[in-house]
Amino acid sequence: MSYKKIALWSPPRSVSTAFLRIFKERSDFTIFNEAFCDLATIGKYPSVHLNKELNEQSELIALLQQYAERSHVFFKETCEVPFAHLFKEREFFQDVMHTFLVREPKATINSHYAMNNDVTCEEIGFQNLLQVLEFVREELKQEVIVIDAQDLIESPEHLMRAYCEKVGIAFDMKAMSWQPGDIPEWQRTKAWHKDVSQSSGIHKGQRQYEVNVDNNDKLAEFYQYHLPIYQQIMQYKLSLVEQASESVTGNNAIKALT
Repeated sequence: MSYKKIALWSPPRSVSTAFLRIFKERSDFTIFNEAFCDLATIGKYPSVHLNKELNEQSELIALLQQYAERSHVFFKETCEVPFAHLFKEREFFQDVMHTFLVREPKATINSHYAMNNDVTCEEIGFQNLLQVLEFVREELKQEVIVIDAQDLIESPEHLMRAYCEKVGIAFDMKAMSWQPGDIPEWQRTKAWHKDVSQSSGIHKGQRQYEVNVDNNDKLAEFYQYHLPIYQQIMQYKLSLVEQASESVTGNNAIKALT
């Protein structure tokens, strides 16, 4: 089955913005950044496509359908909130190819806490993502496609080639690099995307955090809660069977993906 709409579901702070940035460079896709998440968290979606705010889920779905008639659509959602209310839109979501990007929870938790010291256990997002995954697998009867964020960090070209093959689109090498800077689609949350906006591609690296899972009791509890959920999700990991290709590099490559 060929899909005109592809969704990427991810816990926050899991390299999903860099993934979205790759699709921004493609000429055959229109991208939407955390539109359903915006509706769930702040009650509106400030659409750059219409230059106005959308306040209803039905308006957003109509917009996505409209763009799917003229191009492929890629939308990325972070799972700091539950999305069970979306399951009522079965007809729409049945026509979407759902994919999942997951990072080892220690890295996700450390990065999230650095951005928001008040983050809650639920906002880490793995339980909410599992709920979406189970809906896709059990109700929509779709194959579950899970991408390991570490594979993206270590071998971005190889991972994207495998992903594109899996979802049935052509791999575009030109999309693996970009000009540094912000993009309109993430203006509301641009403070969370500084690493990607200052980059020109993806490069292996790891940021160190003063407060982390290993020295903070609250974060350690978050980790113990989410680790088995992460392990459950990763049973559906996309396997990279070929030798990894050379990663995209450059002076402005992302050195600390967050």
